[in-house]
Amino acid sequence: MSMYRLKQYYNPERIKGIWEDFYSRNTSLSPYQAYSYAKNIHRWYKIKFVRKPVYFLVLKDGEPICIAPLTQERFSGQQQWRIFGIIQGCDICDFIFPSSLSQEDMVEVLRLLLRHLQMPIYFERLLQDSLLVAAARVVCPTLTPIPTVYISLPEIKSVDSWFSSLRKSTRQNLRTAYNRMSRDGIHYSLVARNGEGTDGGLWGDAMGLYFTRQREKYNSKKIPNLLKKHSTITLSTIRLACGGANRSWRFCI
Repeated sequence: MSMYRLKQYYNPERIKGIWEDFYSRNTSLSPYQAYSYAKNIHRWYKIKFVRKPVYFLVLKDGEPICIAPLTQERFSGQQQWRIFGIIQGCDICDFIFPSSLSQEDMVEVLRLLLRHLQMPIYFERLLQDSLLVAAARVVCPTLTPIPTVYISLPEIKSVDSWFSSLRKSTRQNLRTAYNRMSRDGIHYSLVARNGEGTDGGLWGDAMGLYFTRQREKYNSKKIPNLLKKHSTITLSTIRLACGGANRSWRFCI
C-alpha cells in the first residue's frame, strides 16, 4: 500500500524546481498555473492580510506527485480554505501536477488535504475536464458542481463574414486603428502560443508598451514608476479557450 504525506510551505520559492518541472510535464495546465505567474500572485496575497497562501506538497512513497496551492482566509470571523488564484486577473485555478498523475492519486491528494485541514475547501474556476474535478466527484459522490459559461466562440466561416457581423462602431474602430498604424509605419503580427513559455524580454516589452499607453492616456509621467512602488499590478483578465472546454466549475468539498 502506498503512503501519502504532506509538506507545508509558505513561500513558493521553496518548491520552485518541482513546480516548474510539473508544469513543464502537463500541457493541460494553463499559463495561470505557471510558477512565474504564481510568484506575482503570491506577492499580491501578502498585501491582503486577510488571505495567506499555503503550498502543500504531496508525496507518494517519498516522491513528490502534486502541489496543492491554497489560501487561508478569514471572513466574518470564520476561517476558510480556498484554492489559490481566486482573484481579479487570474482566470483558471488548478493544482500543479504532471500529466502522468492518475485519478486515483488525485483522489488520495484530496482526502489527505481534507483530513489535514479538518474543514471544507472551496474550489472555483476549474475547467470541466480538470483531473481535480473528476477526483472531487469520487471523494464526494453527491457533489454537484455549479457550472458557469467560460467562453463562447461563434462559428466563423471567413474573416469577411466575421467582420461584417460586427457593429458599425466596432468596424470603424478597427479601420481607424489599421489606418493609424499604416500612417505611423508600424508593422504588426499575431502570434498564437500554445503551452509555450514567454521569455522575460517579451514580457518586459509588453509591460513597457502598457505603461507608455497609460502615461499618454492619463498624461502622467508617474505611470512608468508604478512597478517600483507596488509589488504587483493586476491587469484585466485574459480569457483563454483551452482545449474546447467551455465551462468553469465551482464547488465545495
